[in-house]
Amino acid sequence: FGTLLREGSHTLLVDCGPTTLNGLQQLGIDPRDIDAIAISHFHGDHASGAPFLLLDYLFEHARSRPLQIIGPPGIEEFTQHASARFHFDVDVKRGYELTYRELDCGSKLETSGFSLLPVPALHHPETRPHMLRIDSASRSVFFSGDTGWHDALPRHVGDVDLFISECTLLEEGFEYHLLVLGLVAIVLIAGSGRWSVDRLLTRPAETIGGAAA
Repeated sequence: FGTLLREGSHTLLVDCGPTTLNGLQQLGIDPRDIDAIAISHFHGDHASGAPFLLLDYLFEHARSRPLQIIGPPGIEEFTQHASARFHFDVDVKRGYELTYRELDCGSKLETSGFSLLPVPALHHPETRPHMLRIDSASRSVFFSGDTGWHDALPRHVGDVDLFISECTLLEEGFEYHLLVLGLVAIVLIAGSGRWSVDRLLTRPAETIGGAAA
């Protein structure tokens, strides 16, 4: 999973799954356009693509502009460990400044023309999950990341221009992801004008059980 947000000359990538680099290439987007990457939590489908981007900057699209990687506490260790597991050193031949910044729930973080406000998500605690409100000069976006229903959700999305939500389940049975009725309830309660669904599985919850990410 990955979502690209642009504001003028600034570009923010929200989450970076394992196929994000391929997706950028298919859309004709130069990965060097990305000023910052914001990771919502440490599940592989949301975070494991960052090392592939760093590798691309070494050998395919040589980068000179600074890059920030933003994520839950431990984001630098997570990225470096994942890169090492893929058997490359993120510092080899690096010709650009790479910095890491950690999300702190309730505290705004400014990066490359965007203001990020992380808030808690209801997901596997060990992944250090966050939802993100993202404001720029012209628009506001709320990104659910992966989360189950909790009462604070609707109030976070009521005044944004776009609500990007995961929606994994048709039926109840797994507390860490939203189901269709939950998403509808959020939109109705909050009155969000525009919304986008990240994913929808047609299988009932019992077929994914604890394996759901």
